[in-house]
Amino acid sequence: MSETSQFDDKNGTSGESDSLKQAAMRLNAALQAFENTIAQRRQKELKAEKLEEQVTALNASLAAERERARKLADANDTVTARLDEMIDVIEGMLAAR
Repeated sequence: MSETSQFDDKNGTSGESDSLKQAAMRLNAALQAFENTIAQRRQKELKAEKLEEQVTALNASLAAERERARKLADANDTVTARLDEMIDVIEGMLAAR
């Protein structure tokens, strides 16, 4: 062994260096895991935002279709009333003969 190497081992600096390297590796692993978690959470948030936009669009479409159905029902009621009037007129004309 060299004199420097022996000195490092006697003072524990080589062991401390290994401990620091291991701590740095653990820190990097923890940071990577944290970054991955943040990225996954952001993806979920983006997915949720996209779903919310779709729900909003579907609600708008549903409201438009309900309005269309209401107008069709109103038109149906109007046509039914007119047909009933015409039937009464025709029946009256036939009865008068």
